[in-house]
Amino acid sequence: EERFSRKIASNIVRARQTKLIESTTELAKLIKSAYNIKQTKKSKIDPATKTFQALRIYVNDELNELSLALKKSIDLLNDQGKIIIVSFQSLEDRIVKDFFNHNSGKRWRSSRHYPELVDSGSITFKIITKKPLRPSDTEINLNPRSRSAKLRVAKKII
Repeated sequence: EERFSRKIASNIVRARQTKLIESTTELAKLIKSAYNIKQTKKSKIDPATKTFQALRIYVNDELNELSLALKKSIDLLNDQGKIIIVSFQSLEDRIVKDFFNHNSGKRWRSSRHYPELVDSGSITFKIITKKPLRPSDTEINLNPRSRSAKLRVAKKII
């Protein structure tokens, strides 16, 4: 989801042709050089943050691990047991939302231009939080890292 991913990648490849990148500070400078100065000043978040996050997600295979954990939760939860997931970025939240919707029998569409499809799988969960719960302004002031958190809850009904 990085807008300047191609430019960042070419900056990294070009820099590695002359010497190895030996520190995260060096890498962050290369990433920042892909942005123009106006865009860097607009955002409170460092431009390198998204790229470092993307690298971490890829190296740790986080999205596939999340999907596996969600699938295993069906067998691990007792009847009426609740699954509570806190996601910190949109890719994770989309996986959790889709999993809850798919396993609660909610209809889904691959596109708003196509007719609705009905899930044929069994209904395993009842969604407790229709919309994700977000931290309050007070909580964000006390814990700035919570600003991107989204909490979703579902209850096993089988």
